[in-house]
Amino acid sequence: MDYSKIYRDFIASRVSRPVPEGYTERHHILPKSLGGDDSKENIVRLTAREHFFAHMLLAKIHGGPMNIALWRMSQPKSQGRKERGVITSRQFSTIRNNFAKEISGRLKGKKRPDYIGEKISKKLKGRIFTEEWKRNMSRARIGKKMPEFTEEWRRNMALAKIGEKNPMFGKPTSAAQKKASREASLGKKSHRYNHTIFDFIHDDGARMSCTQYELREKFGLNHGNLSLMCSGKRKSCGGWRLFSESRN
Repeated sequence: MDYSKIYRDFIASRVSRPVPEGYTERHHILPKSLGGDDSKENIVRLTAREHFFAHMLLAKIHGGPMNIALWRMSQPKSQGRKERGVITSRQFSTIRNNFAKEISGRLKGKKRPDYIGEKISKKLKGRIFTEEWKRNMSRARIGKKMPEFTEEWRRNMALAKIGEKNPMFGKPTSAAQKKASREASLGKKSHRYNHTIFDFIHDDGARMSCTQYELREKFGLNHGNLSLMCSGKRKSCGGWRLFSESRN
């Protein structure tokens, strides 16, 4: 089907008629992203539905940025405009898939700018998670299991970080990093070699006096949750809780 001819005939019929009464929108006959301008000769007044149809044709003819423009126009009341009626599920799927492919192609191989991470960090800084939010998140995870990390997956992850693929490749280790590594190996920070003894009690009455690591290894507890419990940020872990103050 010759979409270019359909578009030309459609625009010609709208240019030659009087401006419709009621709500209309300005349409660039040759889109600005394709070299068009704001001159009077390049502008035609269309109804909302006609404008959407024109961009459907442009997306089929040119693709690329026209897919993005069509996706934005398909959103209800996009950019303050009135609704253009209901589109079918098939039309929505086509428009959405074309939009996703265009965005994916633009971002492929590009590193996320640092300022985006800074904006996200700034937005989340100081945010307080309410108890209701925590309960909703907890309910959302009920019945869900972590994916099984197979040996093949582990090998692929290791290969992905070898040599120049490693984010730390070629970066010198600072004196502070070396000091932190030494301290961890001496058991001052690592949970695996923590010498702090805690008194733990289970819901069934059982008690143990041991390190976090020993309790974790014996009962298969999650070390992150266990660490939070020992630091006072979590009440219990796997039925275990702190019985008294820790001792060294």
